[in-house]
Amino acid sequence: MNRIYYERISKKSFWLTVCFFLVLFSVIIGRLFFLMVVEGDNLAAKATGQRSRSLSYNQFERGDFLDTLGRKLTGAESSCLVMFPTMAKDGDIDADAQQLADCLQVSSSLMKGKIKNSINQSSEPVIIKTNLSENNLAALKDQLPYGFFVLPLAARYDSYWTACHIIGQVGLGESAGEYQGLSGLEKQYDRYLQNRNGSQVAALVDEKGQQISGYGFHLLESKTTSKAANIRLTINADYQRIAERAISGQSGAAVVLDVNSGDILAICSEPQIDPYAWEEPATNDAFVNKAFALYPPASTFKIVLATAACEEKVALPEDFVCDGAYELPDGQVVNCWKTDGHGPIDLSHALANSCNSYFVNLGLLLGGDTIKKYSKKFGLTQQNVTGYTLNQETYIDFNNNVPGDLANASIGEKGIRLSPLMVCSLTAAIANGGKRVHPRLVKEIDDQDGNIITTIENIQPEQVISQDTAKQVADMMLLAVQDGTATRVKDTILESAGKTGTSQDKGIWFTGFAPVENPKFAITVYLEEGNAGGTECAAIYKQILDDIAVLENMQ
Repeated sequence: MNRIYYERISKKSFWLTVCFFLVLFSVIIGRLFFLMVVEGDNLAAKATGQRSRSLSYNQFERGDFLDTLGRKLTGAESSCLVMFPTMAKDGDIDADAQQLADCLQVSSSLMKGKIKNSINQSSEPVIIKTNLSENNLAALKDQLPYGFFVLPLAARYDSYWTACHIIGQVGLGESAGEYQGLSGLEKQYDRYLQNRNGSQVAALVDEKGQQISGYGFHLLESKTTSKAANIRLTINADYQRIAERAISGQSGAAVVLDVNSGDILAICSEPQIDPYAWEEPATNDAFVNKAFALYPPASTFKIVLATAACEEKVALPEDFVCDGAYELPDGQVVNCWKTDGHGPIDLSHALANSCNSYFVNLGLLLGGDTIKKYSKKFGLTQQNVTGYTLNQETYIDFNNNVPGDLANASIGEKGIRLSPLMVCSLTAAIANGGKRVHPRLVKEIDDQDGNIITTIENIQPEQVISQDTAKQVADMMLLAVQDGTATRVKDTILESAGKTGTSQDKGIWFTGFAPVENPKFAITVYLEEGNAGGTECAAIYKQILDDIAVLENMQ
């Protein structure tokens, strides 16, 4: 009996032991599965982080700017020169800086300064230069000093500095190591753009901070939700690059507007500025956004007087004759650009041929109050852009009671200052049947998944002059292209109507719209230097319009 009892006890113990080990084994297997499969990436990242140096895949941990179609204007991947401070500081910094400067054809003093500042600020890797060209890469091959590497990273700005004046610049803020917007949209939307949680590029290092040979670089994906937003603009990236290419090398501005909505499709100022400050500005006023700056609009302002004359049904005598000059009551003489005069001329041909004598007389007949009234109707007494804050500096200020002041104002000179954007808005109102548009630059604010956080609603255009008047003035601008001062754009792919301007003070202009039937685009070009708006500016207008027409297959 005892024997049977002990045998039962032994069997029971055996099975209990087996069950115990099976449970224990299952727990171990389950734990290993959890660690290897579920938490594997996180643990690997933590382990790597404990023995690595990393930098953000994005040059700055900020949201991006997108064009109207959602395409990136910032944050495009490019080849970047990266420095690991813990390694680079062991080399000859002066010699390394000179070597890199020679390869990249940049200032050696700037290169030296960037390297030394980076070494002093942090032990983490840092981007020294973005957008390395094929020539740069070829020069750097086998020439990289110890501690420097070339990596594919998301540079903040592209190599063309697209929309650089509008987007603005980023720099170090008051807190060490923290970047913030310093100008442009970067500054105005800084609070939305900050705190992006992006991927990290890491290299394994030893206890001295030296990269472990043979392990290369690793991309560590972020597991957290980013708080940064993307800012979607009304700008079309293709149109923007077309406009920038057309005006490149000049000093001035170009604007493309949707004539119906007022959305800014392209806006550029020349010369461009290097947002990274590697290159010296080409001119002292390079940082001025000339698309928003105020200049004498010259004969483009005659559009306002022609409109006022049609609306108020005010006209000069039918037998008016331009003999090349007009003498004011106080004895001052205002010359017409055509020294021998235009002869007998009416309003339509006066605008088409930009006759100063006719418009000085018309201005005196209309009176200063009427000119100011229609300037205000078109929004020319203040400059506003939806989604972008501007200084409220305007200049329509002349003495109605002084004939000389009124005469100068009538031809867009003394007492009148408008920006290229304002002149483009005026043109859009003529093109769309008399509706004042309110230019918009920012369309919406999106999260990192493309969901809309905030929509920047467009202000609806408002009828400020009659459709009949808008049609009359549009026909005058068409006549200017067919047989006036704007014939340089007669052969554009899309039929155009336009107006030239050549200031006696500073600057030349061309503004126009197309197609004449069912207009879509208003385009204004301003240059600080030139002979005549009907030549240099008209050529740029034509290039912009034709390139857009080809792009959109509107031939």
